[in-house]
Amino acid sequence: MDHKRWEQLGGAAGIIGMGMIVVALFLPGTLTPEDSAQEIRQFMIDNRSQLLAQAALVGGGVLLFLLFLATLRNVLRRTEADTGELSAVMSGSALVAVAMILTACAVSAGVVYRSATAIDPTLARVIFDATTVVFTFVGIPTAVFAGTAAVLMRRSAAFPVWMPILGGVAAVVNALAPLTLFFTKGAWSPMGIASFVPAAAFFLFVACAGGVLVRHPEAGEVRMPSALAPHPAI
Repeated sequence: MDHKRWEQLGGAAGIIGMGMIVVALFLPGTLTPEDSAQEIRQFMIDNRSQLLAQAALVGGGVLLFLLFLATLRNVLRRTEADTGELSAVMSGSALVAVAMILTACAVSAGVVYRSATAIDPTLARVIFDATTVVFTFVGIPTAVFAGTAAVLMRRSAAFPVWMPILGGVAAVVNALAPLTLFFTKGAWSPMGIASFVPAAAFFLFVACAGGVLVRHPEAGEVRMPSALAPHPAI
């Protein structure tokens, strides 16, 4: 398989992976910031199968994202000099985010696997809040990933001019995600509607980048354009 096919495969993996994670987020339903400890415990009991399926879907989505990440780094690495600091930072921050997500999913799945019916409601609340806070802090490495990718895309002739803008927006909203910890109730809390905005921006950025790679697999051959070269429109 030539490198163009690999890059198409990597782009498609990013799109499918994000789709799997989006489905996983809503599979068991959602809780509200106002739910009591007893309601959270009952949610874990009633949605055991869905929560386990959610963890499996997230794991599969993360696996596909890693394939996409390898492809994206291969493409964007061509815009740098020999050292490749930005592409290394981009990949490293994405791996940190992946590790945090998998840890939170493993804890959640471990609780409902056998112990949900025996767990104390207060402990259920603590575990649920802890995993929610972990996902909130995922915004920090995600912001670094999106920001560095946006800078590299701006240097590359392989991506349209709006991709770095989209990456910059994803970086900003994800960097602000930990601020939701100052709210315990309402839309701005870690479980409120606003908490989905950083994730949505990240999903959209990855899916669009994957779409560019699928439609234009020659991206891997494109190096840093000259200062006078026009930026291609897609």
